[in-house]
Amino acid sequence: MSDHIETNAPNQGLSGRRSRGRFLLPLIVLGELAAICYLAYPSFRPALQVPPVKRETPRIETPRLSWQAGLVDLPFSPDGKSLVSGSPYKKLTFWDPLTGQEQQTGPYGGFSTIFAPDGQTLAIGRFQDVVFWDLAKREERANLKVRGPVLSLAFSPNGKILASFTDLEGLTLWDVAGAKRRASLRAEIRHLSIMFSPDGQTLASGGSDGLVRLWDVNTYKERRLGVHKSAIVFVAFTPDGQTLISGSYDGIVRLWDVPTGKKRAMRRASDWVSSMALATGGRTLALALARKPTIELWDVPTGRTQAILSGHLGSVDSLAFSPDGRTLAMTTVDVNPFAYLWDVPP
Repeated sequence: MSDHIETNAPNQGLSGRRSRGRFLLPLIVLGELAAICYLAYPSFRPALQVPPVKRETPRIETPRLSWQAGLVDLPFSPDGKSLVSGSPYKKLTFWDPLTGQEQQTGPYGGFSTIFAPDGQTLAIGRFQDVVFWDLAKREERANLKVRGPVLSLAFSPNGKILASFTDLEGLTLWDVAGAKRRASLRAEIRHLSIMFSPDGQTLASGGSDGLVRLWDVNTYKERRLGVHKSAIVFVAFTPDGQTLISGSYDGIVRLWDVPTGKKRAMRRASDWVSSMALATGGRTLALALARKPTIELWDVPTGRTQAILSGHLGSVDSLAFSPDGRTLAMTTVDVNPFAYLWDVPP
């Protein structure tokens, strides 16, 4: 009897487990589906908040060298062994960029200076003429008469053509070998920066009207790439000649595609800009801020700031890279102007 009762009576424990199983099974299935969705579809996951990595821009506050110098452009010789400084009222001085020691003095002062590509001649822009100074013989080789102070000079890469600019005459192209005028270009615009293309067939200019111009050195025809809202202080070709960089006082820097004339990129500096320079390799651009003693170094391909130089006093008057791009030279505008040399970060 008792066996019969045990066999046929309901099993309370088994019934409870089955009842719980009926509730647990759907929960297990739903849990598995949720896990699959979590793994297979990241959009279902809560956003992972990763704080952005802040890259501190290197700040360099100690120049390698500094000494009292003149106000005029501070160009390097093609071999990188000399720097020239001066002013319209003071003779030029040649400096050793390794030591900052004076090497020799030049014949007279000027508003602008530039070495010929072969390093044998120094062109000096003065009040009413451009002098070709033979560096080996230390004598005047030629004298080009102009009207007005010569504010800008540029040699073609082969050294056969010199471009000069004065407010009264505008742009002039000269035949160096014959010391003769080849052409007079637009005169009514004040061009603050000029540079030849690597192949020597084009002269780029930027001026007070904000227009970026290209001039054919054979036909003398003008081609306009674009315009800045402020006066242009700098134009330069990249080594391949396919890109032109232009910069204006308001800190806007533009990259132009030379064959098509289209604007490729644009970036603004952190303040107004007084001077700019491009390293020989075309990768590093230096910008001197006009209202504070700071120089920004940009990586041209990426547009990022590589470093900030801030150890000088006074506003920057001119900038120049050494031929190997490892040194940046600058002069300041002051009662007692100084020259500074900076090691450029790699």
